[in-house]
Amino acid sequence: MQIVKPTTPGFKRASASSASCGRHRRRVPPTDTPRRRAWPRQRQKTYDRVSQLAEHGNAPIARLDQATDSLHESQRVADQAKSAHDQAVHGYTLEEHEIAEANVGKALADIMGENIR
Repeated sequence: MQIVKPTTPGFKRASASSASCGRHRRRVPPTDTPRRRAWPRQRQKTYDRVSQLAEHGNAPIARLDQATDSLHESQRVADQAKSAHDQAVHGYTLEEHEIAEANVGKALADIMGENIR
């Protein structure tokens, strides 16, 4: 009986990397890239341009509403990304640690209560 080895280069590469490291490595993209920083600025410029056109009656109000929603969404996404980055860099806050400890205490009390019954 003859063993046939795969000839696809991608397969060999994937097999070799899986075997060599034991698990797959996942690359985490940086949170502060020029492209990510440019997105809210682009939305702001679009909003300004559409707002100016709508003032003079050259753009429908619906388009202004779309630009406004898009701007607000980009601002929320930027705020969430900044918050996630800050949390990753600085760790959880003291209040979050205290809440977690209280939840652990409640869970232990529930477990002890179940064992007594």
